[in-house]
Amino acid sequence: MKKRIRRFVDGAPYHICSKGVNGFCIFYSFKDILVYITMYYVFAKVGGIVTEAACIMVNHTHSLVRSRDCGTLSSFVRNLESAFAAEYNQFHNRIGQLFKHRFGGAPKPVRKLITACIIYIINNPVAGRICQAALNYRWNLLAYRNCQNPYSKPLHKRHCSNRLLIALKT
Repeated sequence: MKKRIRRFVDGAPYHICSKGVNGFCIFYSFKDILVYITMYYVFAKVGGIVTEAACIMVNHTHSLVRSRDCGTLSSFVRNLESAFAAEYNQFHNRIGQLFKHRFGGAPKPVRKLITACIIYIINNPVAGRICQAALNYRWNLLAYRNCQNPYSKPLHKRHCSNRLLIALKT
């Protein structure tokens, strides 16, 4: 089967969907998701990727991102998925592929498509009957929109260790 050329529109956000191979459940625990989110934002910062919306489900992820070019976007997803798969396989004592070879995606060049895509991503857990309202699902990161720490008490820096202060600064 011939590989399709990925469509990319300069300056337009791109909807990315990464699925587990054969419907494999990727995120079993809180720790799996936190490691993925941490890696996601580190690789995004390094690659100059801006995230408009994101949602992590049990066996797949969705995100709407802006990138300089198609190569930067592809290397961001490739680096993220391979680094996470290596960590995941080591921690869970398994071998083999974790994500499908090619991530799904489509450019969203007009405002109407961008809005519809954000709504789709944020409402994914509601459509999957995981929760009643999108705001109740912690892994679509919607609750962080208006609050820095919606699921925990505020962090007071005067009570932090030096290591934590350095990590926060980084």
